[in-house]
Amino acid sequence: MTTLRNNHNFRWLVLGQGITVFGSRILSLAFSLTILDITGRADLFALFTSVIAATNLLSPIGGAISDRYDRKLIMVGNDAIHGLLALLFALVLYQFNSVLSIGIIMVIFGALNSIEGPNGAAILVDLVPKEKLESCRGILEGIQNISMILGPILGGVFYMMMGVQMLALFGGIFFLLATVMECFIRFPKRIIHSQKGAIKGIISDLKDGFAFIKANPLIYKTVLFAAFLNFAVTPGMDVAFPVIARITLHANDFFYGLGMAFFSIGMAAGALLTGKFSEKIKFNDLYKCFLFSAGFSLISSLALFPAALALGFYPSYLWFFISNLPMAAAFAVANVIFLARVQKNIPSSMQGKVLGAIFAISQCMKPFGQALFGVLCEWSKSAMYIPIISTSAALVVAALGMKRLLSGQNTTELDLKIDNPAVN
Repeated sequence: MTTLRNNHNFRWLVLGQGITVFGSRILSLAFSLTILDITGRADLFALFTSVIAATNLLSPIGGAISDRYDRKLIMVGNDAIHGLLALLFALVLYQFNSVLSIGIIMVIFGALNSIEGPNGAAILVDLVPKEKLESCRGILEGIQNISMILGPILGGVFYMMMGVQMLALFGGIFFLLATVMECFIRFPKRIIHSQKGAIKGIISDLKDGFAFIKANPLIYKTVLFAAFLNFAVTPGMDVAFPVIARITLHANDFFYGLGMAFFSIGMAAGALLTGKFSEKIKFNDLYKCFLFSAGFSLISSLALFPAALALGFYPSYLWFFISNLPMAAAFAVANVIFLARVQKNIPSSMQGKVLGAIFAISQCMKPFGQALFGVLCEWSKSAMYIPIISTSAALVVAALGMKRLLSGQNTTELDLKIDNPAVN
């Protein structure tokens, strides 16, 4: 934690990113509540989330831009645009309140997030020493997850008291506040060698990012593994959790927001613990995180059987969401360790383009998974334990795949053989 206290730039980054995530979660809550309340259908909700997830394919472009231009300017500008768009979102909700108009705004938000994602991840490498990367990433993700906890809870209260328009307005205000805080970060100067025009240079950077991944078998296999998770596991959280809270359990606005926050509580705990004990966590044992997650996911599914639902709202609600806390914590541990270890082996000049390519490949299957889970949830509305049990089965497969992937790997480093292509 000494890095957080003594590093001025890291402190401002943590504050700015924490507020950004808070604003983002408020807007996400406004979107999901409005779509579910207007349509009442799991498959349509999944269709919208899958279209938004498809914007992740823009990540390589964001990564290439991040390596070629000022990362601070990209971060500040992106949050400022987010804030202004959120205010427009509030106006659209006030004037029209149609599913189509809301969907268009949220797709634009998704595109901005995809472009900013690699830049946000690359920034950390510029601000903290390499040996502190894992602990700092754990702290940063822990704070972000705390914002993900507070966002849905307070958002649910705002939604219940003031309506969705004011919820979107508050989201915009928080983005603009984050913009101001991020202006105080002092970035080290980066020397960017560019002999090509902007468009040709970005295209060249895109090729370099994908070539870097292809040249390193472990990163390549890890990215494919992440793509499987985003197809078979994360849609269960993105689609099934909101449907279970709003439609199966009939949670009101406050309890809906609280339910969405439960998973973030687990993620925050896992990320903060990883930041504190990262040096003691054995890399080869990460597959156990997914076995652990599978067990608790299966336990949570029991809350959705008819006998459990007959006990009433509170027992079923608490049983389901509290059972998912340990699963989320284990997920966070694996995520922080993996990304930090991979980042250590990517040169700073290539962080954006490589991370952008990683995000795009790993996220490319997510829209299909979300659409599939939407159909599954709509089909099994009266038996929502089926999507959760299928998620548990996918986690077991993921654990076995990760065990094989990590077999024989060094416990402290990825030991990647890096070819550092020249930056054009």
